[in-house]
Amino acid sequence: MPRPASVWLVLFLLAVITTGADARRHPPKRTVHPSTATHKERLSKEAQLAKLKKEIAETERQLNEHTRREKLTKKQLAERDARTKKLKAKLVALKAEATELQSEEKELDTSIKTTASTIDTLKRNYADDASRRYVSGLYRASVTTGSGFDDPAEEAARRRNTYYSSIAATALHRNKQTLDSTKTSLTENREEVASMLNEQLGAISQTTEEQHSVEAERAKKAKELQTIQQKKASLQKELERRKQSAKRLEAIIVNLAAKEEAEIKRKKEALRKRELARKSKVKAGKKLTVQERHQEAADTEEKKSLAGPHSLGWPCSSHRIVQGYGEQRNKELGTVTMNLGIDIGTAEGSAVHAAEKGTVALVSSLPSYGSLVIVRHSGGVLTVYAGLESISVSSGSAVSKGSTIGKSGTSSELGAILHFEVWKGRSKQNPMGWLNK
Repeated sequence: MPRPASVWLVLFLLAVITTGADARRHPPKRTVHPSTATHKERLSKEAQLAKLKKEIAETERQLNEHTRREKLTKKQLAERDARTKKLKAKLVALKAEATELQSEEKELDTSIKTTASTIDTLKRNYADDASRRYVSGLYRASVTTGSGFDDPAEEAARRRNTYYSSIAATALHRNKQTLDSTKTSLTENREEVASMLNEQLGAISQTTEEQHSVEAERAKKAKELQTIQQKKASLQKELERRKQSAKRLEAIIVNLAAKEEAEIKRKKEALRKRELARKSKVKAGKKLTVQERHQEAADTEEKKSLAGPHSLGWPCSSHRIVQGYGEQRNKELGTVTMNLGIDIGTAEGSAVHAAEKGTVALVSSLPSYGSLVIVRHSGGVLTVYAGLESISVSSGSAVSKGSTIGKSGTSSELGAILHFEVWKGRSKQNPMGWLNK
């Protein structure tokens, strides 16, 4: 007997309710990415590696600073050496000039003494001249008694003596004037030389003090240079040690990633077997159970992966690259470091977005790396966001593409930036090959 339409409707509703209840009893299995001890250990080692990379960058920054200070100190030392050399040359010249002035001063003293002695001799000679007294007597006699001589010969002799006496007196007078003038000139020259010598000795004293000051500064700078060079050598050793540690840690990460890939491979094999089982059942005309349908949906989600190159969204609004991926050469130090990601210049406090939907694998704050977030995406892809000012997600939470996970911060070396990395399994990737254009 055919059933009324209302009965069919009731049966249909019951089937729907039953199916819903069954679905509640057997909810779809969520895609669970590897969360084994290996995976957790890999994430821990990656965090350690990130910390090491940051420490390497900080050590290189300190090396740069010490290299700059070393160059500046060497320049200052060279300037002081040049100044000391000039001061020494100046002192030699000043002392030579002072020696000449002292010699000239002695010569002038000798000349002044000789001139004074000559003047005294002339005075004595003039005062003791017998002929002058004789002629003076004859002259007085001739004036008082007329000629004073009856004999013409005596008169002639008297006149000759008077003439000679007059010439001698005039010569003595002129010589005395000349010598007096010479003495005055010599005395003036001597005073001028003495003044110049005093100035020269003052300049020598001042230059000597300046030389001592410059030499003291040089000794201080030389000690400072020695300290800088010792610190620089220590930093270079520390940099090499950290590089070696980073290499070892990276090798550990690669090993852990290999183990994780093996686990993923095992899961893929299990997924393939389930697919074959489902296809075989459908081919045999059998219907899949509700649980099998849910598993099929979960397996489909598991197989999804990123579309490939240039499929990730930019983690911030800025696209300005401050430092690119790969080797970074320091010309001053002659060192080469590896940047595992890119550094994007963006204003401090800018929103940081998830590059693709996924699950937050790690939230951490490392002293040398800043606050960071690692997001795991399907297909074994990890994205790293470092140097954050603040974080707005927690470990284990799901994020959608473009959702905000935090705000950007600053770097002591590069300024306001966001550090961004991409990993696929154990292989580090150039983020520029993954970011959309």
